[in-house]
Amino acid sequence: MQLVRRLLDSCPHRRTGRRGMELRHVSWFLAALLFVALAATDGGDHMVLQAADISEQSVPVHAGIARWQGVDFPIYPDVGEATALGDGVSYRLPATNRKESDALGGKIAAFYAGKKFGTHAILSEIRQRTYRDYTSFANNVTTTTNRGAAVNINATANQVLVRLKPNSDPPLLAYPPGPFKADWDSLVNYRVPAWFRDAKFGIWAHWGPESVPEAGDWYGRNLYIQDHAQNKIHLQRYGHPSKFGFKDIINLWKAEKFDPEKLVDLYKSIGARYFVAQAVFHDNFDNWNSKYQPWNAVNMGPKKDIIGAWSAAARKAGLPFGVSVHARSAYTWYEVTRLSDTSGPMAGVPYDGVLTKADGKGLWWEGYDPDDLYAQYGHPISPYARDRKMQHDNPGDPPVPAFCEKLYHRMQDLIAQHHPDLLYFDDFKLPLYGVDQYYGLSIAAGLYNDSIAFNHGTNQAVMTGKNLEQFENRRLVNDLEAGRERDIRDLPWQCDVCIGNWFYKKGLKYRDAGQVVRGLIDVVSKNGNVLLSIPVKPDGTIDEAEQAIVENIGKWFAVNAEAIHGTRPWIAFGEGPSIQENEPDREKGGIFFFRRVPYTPCDFRFTARGDTLYAFAMAWPSDRRLVIRSLATNSKNLGGTITQVGLLGTREAVPYRQTAEGLEVTLPENPPCQYAVVLKISGLTWPVLHECQRP
Repeated sequence: MQLVRRLLDSCPHRRTGRRGMELRHVSWFLAALLFVALAATDGGDHMVLQAADISEQSVPVHAGIARWQGVDFPIYPDVGEATALGDGVSYRLPATNRKESDALGGKIAAFYAGKKFGTHAILSEIRQRTYRDYTSFANNVTTTTNRGAAVNINATANQVLVRLKPNSDPPLLAYPPGPFKADWDSLVNYRVPAWFRDAKFGIWAHWGPESVPEAGDWYGRNLYIQDHAQNKIHLQRYGHPSKFGFKDIINLWKAEKFDPEKLVDLYKSIGARYFVAQAVFHDNFDNWNSKYQPWNAVNMGPKKDIIGAWSAAARKAGLPFGVSVHARSAYTWYEVTRLSDTSGPMAGVPYDGVLTKADGKGLWWEGYDPDDLYAQYGHPISPYARDRKMQHDNPGDPPVPAFCEKLYHRMQDLIAQHHPDLLYFDDFKLPLYGVDQYYGLSIAAGLYNDSIAFNHGTNQAVMTGKNLEQFENRRLVNDLEAGRERDIRDLPWQCDVCIGNWFYKKGLKYRDAGQVVRGLIDVVSKNGNVLLSIPVKPDGTIDEAEQAIVENIGKWFAVNAEAIHGTRPWIAFGEGPSIQENEPDREKGGIFFFRRVPYTPCDFRFTARGDTLYAFAMAWPSDRRLVIRSLATNSKNLGGTITQVGLLGTREAVPYRQTAEGLEVTLPENPPCQYAVVLKISGLTWPVLHECQRP
């Protein structure tokens, strides 16, 4: 029994929230148990003793290093001995309670930041895991390639167990050659291009076959969930999903009024400085002439290269062009296609996810394999497939290599055909991060190298990921879905947000232009960009309400663009009651983009361009009097004297005086624009308190 316990302790499993052990680690553990069982049945105490000796073989520590099988493992100070663990080592440190072990686990994790294990395994991240009791401790520190955790730290009530393991070589994946390689060390040389830092505002066409029913986001999954609102819509309009599934929705998407130049020109005219189009959603349908996914917009549906058309329009308008990718989720997202109704007249009849290529004979999709779309590869269906949250927390087996490699090749094809300036991934950290970081690292290296070749020696590409730590954020751009940071971030970041539902939903009430503008101002003041989704109808147009919102945003930009485009954060992002946001952090990062509490005339946001300061008054005061307390004469960070105060959009004089209370300004009778007026202030000097203040 003691041997089994030791084997369990030494099992190189990797904790990922509530995901449990990976299949390969379960296999390892079962093999270990089988070894013990065989040794015991042999009647050989000698064999059992050998197994125990192997599992507990001591590895001495000299000058902080335990050398085992040719690899030098750094060991936490004051640990004098480690234990052999296959090709790695482990050690334990005692603790008297959980709080103490949590603190010790954090110190150990910090100790390993930047350490190397052999030739490949360079530490890249220390992830804090939060459990239901809100106890945090360092856990699951991963490496350059994630080919097995180099460091695994588990804090319990009475100890901290540390396992150290070298990484294996990464898989052989081809990507465009160039200075960037598929490892974190190489990607540290990445610099965010100037166009992204200056643009501040982009528009996103989150558009594909999901828009056909005009019933909102996630239709391709929810139509298979009995009694879901979208399932009821589907039954009424199209029939039962055993006969008419999402594959058949694709055939209805015609994009008959698609005019990309008209929309892109509109978006540029209202202040957008980059444009992004959806390349592939969770529904796994490629919107370009995909070489590796036969279910694409050229072969079926619109029978047009949607991404190619968007790209041509954006570049004709002089806008950087980006694409968004969400396909990593298809592996679990589509598990519901293989289920069936649990009650009613169609109970037990499988949905169309079980159909094969042969079943399409004589039908519109003849010659195409539904599994290329639904991407199931025969993997076991999660018992939580119908429950979005439970499935997210318990996703089951990781995607098989065939799925990962196909997705990887599709991304390389997308890059090679369309040379995007921005590649957005709706993924935690990197695409396929939980399977193998090397896929995502290879995509990033390939994107940057392709951009260098395409742009005559200069990298103009941005790749985004979500929930990035500082280490990763120096190689990629962090994206917050519908979120804002609480304070200035030195590294550029992006918020992606929608005025309504991610996919077009008929009759939906949208967010108004004022909410968008005020959110944009707050984001820009903190060194971020906003990528705004304007849902597109299935025919390729936007509706009248969306048109009005876009035009109203444009009216504001026509007056105030100079305070947004090309600016940098000031020494403080703002002042007033709103800087003390009391909203909780969101799971996908930051606080909600659309502020639920109205701004007051005491709320300001700041940006700067050179020695010019822009102060955004987030609400118009009824008495037309503003006081900016950050600009008081006794402010310790200010030098110089205010020589001029103007109001963008008007030539009227703006009376002001600077006192120990602040800069007092009297506004004209009528505001020059809606939503937020901007004061342009000259004459002051200030120190560089944030790296992002620099040009």
